Amino acid sequence: MRDLSEGDVFKLLVSFSIPMVLGNLFQSLYSIIDGIFVGRILGHEALAAVSISTPLVFFLMALLIGLGMAAIILVGQSYGAKNYDLLSRIIVNSFFINVAISLLLTMLIIFLGRELLALINTPENLMKDAYIFLAWYSTGFIFLVINNWLMGILRGLGDSRTPLYLTIISVILNIIFIPFLIKGIGPIPPLGVIGSALATVFANMITTILGYYYLVRKNPFLNISRWKWTFDTGIIKKIFYIGIPASLQMLIVSFSGIILMGLVNLFGNEVIAAYGIGLRIDNFSILPSLSIGMAVSTMVAQSIGAGKRRRVHEITASAARLTVMIGAVIIILCTFFPRQISYLFTEDGSVVGCAVIYLRIMCWAYLDLSLFFILQSTVRGAGSMMVPLFLSIISMSVRIGLAYILGRHTPLREIGVWIGILISTLVGLVQIYAYYKKGNWYSERIVKAPLTPASNGPTPAQPGTIL
Repeated sequence: MRDLSEGDVFKLLVSFSIPMVLGNLFQSLYSIIDGIFVGRILGHEALAAVSISTPLVFFLMALLIGLGMAAIILVGQSYGAKNYDLLSRIIVNSFFINVAISLLLTMLIIFLGRELLALINTPENLMKDAYIFLAWYSTGFIFLVINNWLMGILRGLGDSRTPLYLTIISVILNIIFIPFLIKGIGPIPPLGVIGSALATVFANMITTILGYYYLVRKNPFLNISRWKWTFDTGIIKKIFYIGIPASLQMLIVSFSGIILMGLVNLFGNEVIAAYGIGLRIDNFSILPSLSIGMAVSTMVAQSIGAGKRRRVHEITASAARLTVMIGAVIIILCTFFPRQISYLFTEDGSVVGCAVIYLRIMCWAYLDLSLFFILQSTVRGAGSMMVPLFLSIISMSVRIGLAYILGRHTPLREIGVWIGILISTLVGLVQIYAYYKKGNWYSERIVKAPLTPASNGPTPAQPGTIL
């Protein structure tokens, strides 16, 4: 555990965010390697089938991601306020919520997966593989969710290194399992896209078990044997109060991704495969800034819990400078080397040609998104969720509207879709910057630390409250 409300802001930001950047890059690297194995071994149609499932999985996981954000913010603010009794209750009740919802999502995909894929215009020749991948992938949701919950709690407590180690183990296991499960080895038959899904399931299962046995000895807050297994309706309500707007925002973003996937599906298998390549590069490119944004949320939450408003703005400014530098490097790579990047996934000339155009257009969106993530993470760290939700509705409406008009009603076709996405990222950045400058998001502070008359500071022994 680490107190992020004290010390040099830039040094803390770099040291705390680097493990998260590395962890998320490793995770994204796995996604790219998985795409390479699927595309090279099974062909571009299998790659397209797996790619179709990606936005749908993200859409279904959005609720848990939002609730995870709520837990991180509450953990960060309560830890910053030295409110340890409240902190323990937040951890226990957030665990209950995550496990219950993950099981519901698994059942939803298994029983309604085909219908969900049909809603996004999945081509008939891809439907079988897309559903098979989605159904098998969903069987491991419980392990994926517990892993993400565990890493989120640790980050809220100021520990970003342990999640990095767990992520590296998971990615290494994934990379080991993928080729053997796809192609088969010894008594294991070739499993195709099922192998790609099971590689992730097995890796997350092993990592979850290893992570738990390690952490119960290192972190008293995460030792299940010491938990008080009681529901706290006040905390559960607060988690949903913060998490639902964040989840809705994620759902809106992912729903727009599903609509865009449905729109892209109309342009043929080559464009679908190219878009799948582009999505993987997108995820890889924005992860550094997204990771720094996660660090910002934790640092802001702890600083607000400790009552240090000026420090919050220092954190935001330092993070913005860092992400702009990273964004510039990504723009250079995607502008001058898009063909080389695309050839990593496939040698199909038509697919590569489409992917090159996508990367050269979309790389400019990475800079907008980098700054957007930092500003949004700042206001979220304070507990402000409703305004970012409304701003997302506006920017995603712009995205879908422009993508449809430019893609379906102009000769630009899929290029019009890419341009519509690019414009919408700029709209989102302008909106969140205006809200950040207004400054009233700071009043959204959630955790109220109890004060002692003598020190006018938080008293760890007292239970504390949630406003």
